[in-house]
Amino acid sequence: MSEEKPKQVTRILSESGSPLMVLESIGREGNKMAIVGRLIGAWPSKMYVELPDVWNMVKLMLNWQVISYVLSMPFLALKRGKKTED
Repeated sequence: MSEEKPKQVTRILSESGSPLMVLESIGREGNKMAIVGRLIGAWPSKMYVELPDVWNMVKLMLNWQVISYVLSMPFLALKRGKKTED
């Protein structure tokens, strides 16, 4: 009997911590990026992003705040792990 691998999802949260969007998969369909997920944590959705908007997403992410966050992720993970041990 094969064990199913747990599905990896990414949650985008509001300030209160409730899910606004749950991303289940990102892939390609033709010339568009396809995103499968749930809006407000409930409504299943398949969304498409066209090429100019993909470029805009990349440009939005290429700034010092995002880059420094990505570089600090190992330290944030260690810090988070220490909190759960206490």
